[in-house]
Amino acid sequence: MKGRKILFILLFLMSGSVPPLFGKHSYQEPAKPSQDHVSLVDSINHLASVFLRTEPDSAQVLITEALEVSRQYDYTGGVARALFLQGNYYQNRGQLELAYRTFYESLQLHEAQKDKKSVAGCYNSIGDVFRRQRNYREASRNYDLSFALANEIGDSALVSENINNFGDVFRDQKDYDAAILRYNEALEIDLKINNGYGVTDGYNNLGDVYLYLADYDQAISYYNRALRLAESMNNQLEVADNLNKLGRAYAAKNDLETALFYSKLAATVSGRIRLTEELMEAYYSLAEVYQRVGRYDKALESHMLYSKFQDSLLDVRSVRKISELQFLFESEQKDSEILLKEAELETQSVQLKWLITAVILLIILALVFYRNYISKQRVNNKLIAQQEEIKHQTESLEEKNRQLKIINEEKNEIIGMVAHDLRAPINQVMSVVNLMHYEKEAFSDDMVSYLSIMERATTRMKFMVSEILDAEAIENTTFNMDIENVDLCEIIEEEKKNYRLYADKKKLKLTTELVGNPACARVDKNIYRNIIENLVSNALKYSPEGKEIKLILRFEADKVITSVKDDGPGLSDEDMKRVFGKYQRLSAQPTGGEESIGLGLSLVKKFTEAMNGEVWCESTEGNGAEFFVSFEKVTSNSNK
Repeated sequence: MKGRKILFILLFLMSGSVPPLFGKHSYQEPAKPSQDHVSLVDSINHLASVFLRTEPDSAQVLITEALEVSRQYDYTGGVARALFLQGNYYQNRGQLELAYRTFYESLQLHEAQKDKKSVAGCYNSIGDVFRRQRNYREASRNYDLSFALANEIGDSALVSENINNFGDVFRDQKDYDAAILRYNEALEIDLKINNGYGVTDGYNNLGDVYLYLADYDQAISYYNRALRLAESMNNQLEVADNLNKLGRAYAAKNDLETALFYSKLAATVSGRIRLTEELMEAYYSLAEVYQRVGRYDKALESHMLYSKFQDSLLDVRSVRKISELQFLFESEQKDSEILLKEAELETQSVQLKWLITAVILLIILALVFYRNYISKQRVNNKLIAQQEEIKHQTESLEEKNRQLKIINEEKNEIIGMVAHDLRAPINQVMSVVNLMHYEKEAFSDDMVSYLSIMERATTRMKFMVSEILDAEAIENTTFNMDIENVDLCEIIEEEKKNYRLYADKKKLKLTTELVGNPACARVDKNIYRNIIENLVSNALKYSPEGKEIKLILRFEADKVITSVKDDGPGLSDEDMKRVFGKYQRLSAQPTGGEESIGLGLSLVKKFTEAMNGEVWCESTEGNGAEFFVSFEKVTSNSNK
């Protein structure tokens, strides 16, 4: 341990005077007792801040050492600084939840020490985390706190960084004119104080905006300035980021060869210093460009590398993209084979015609019978060969179908296991949240707000897990039904009351149209209620403000038919083909930002068919949709 500490101090002395990273500013730790220990930890933290942009893995080793030494000697300032640097390490790697927790712990320690500059840096970094999560309200609130402290202590670099961050918020919300004003204001300050990191960010930010505005030459100009400056400072993180941006800009400009050049460079740099987000972005860009130039094998390879780094096991977009590229690649190969075979057949046909013509001219009468015999023989041989090929292809397809069936069963088993194992910890978290509600008077307003966020998140997770488990239960026929004569009118009226507040909140009109009361059918009461809940919540989710949703019950011959009709965007022809599919997300988007995993309508179909009913949908794109479920009518709700 002692040898390692001495090594870090020697490295620091050899490194010279390099400005450390605090956000992008200089850092001075308040004086503390045990000056030798303080100097040691400050040296380690200083080295970590230098390596954070060029050698992040080395920086992480130094940060761990600084935390260990600081805690060993009870040096709170060293712990706070090391935590802040670790938060930056996590944020650079895309681990936003870990970054937030670490920044928040650092903030509490710096506030206890009344270190305003460090507190401002923490607020600024927490704002970055919220902005990357698209929580712009919380991001702006933290930027405001940081901006106020930066102005109070007169830190121009930190003021500039906050102005840049406000520009990022405007850019993300597509207010590009406001974003450009903020970026130019920040750039002017950074140029004035010679803040290299700030100038690099300013060029990058302006390049991003002009890329969104499709002014590709202007965007490329700013990205090149940022790249040159980052290279001069040996800032490998910014170098990787700039190479990715140049790749995207040239791809947008349709200069695909140059786009490939920069994206490959970005992948190389990002892989060398293990920058997960930048590496993923480079592979994704390579996949897009390779696909556009028709090199589907390379596109598939790049997209599979991109998918390898994805954080989630259920990333539907990556699976769909790989399938698309696989299909295009195989189609290209098959097309090439077909063209080759057609060329060979055409050549053989020409040769055969010349031969037959020559034979006919020489010995027309003598060889007529022989010619016919040869022709028939060739046809028979072709037929035999084609039959063998068809047999081979059939066997190959059957084997592929068998493998796909096994893979699908394994996928369903994994999904079910994951969802089942998640249920217990989610219930535990919900129990803890409910218990904390009883003590919320003792919490701050921020903690109460966080508690509400936790409650909503765990409720959504429990809903999604329940839908997955319901779907898997139906798939494996492991659920029980209690079939009885049920008055469907009662359930319709109950569900109308249950969803009244939701409808009022979205300013929607929820009405019923019941023909015949009672209207009885033999169903499982709870499962039928689940069907109606799925259809009504689906209609509410996709209907624009001010529209009407009808719950209709009517008789048709010996059937009792329930339908839910809305005035939403309706379904396209392509949507109609997939509307009841499992894990399908259609083209329409929820109007209130609600979550959807694409299982609701699949459950409706499974539930209905399990009770010997029928389900279908009628819709014209742009004119709403109506979903129907039909069951055998019975004369009363008696179970006799």
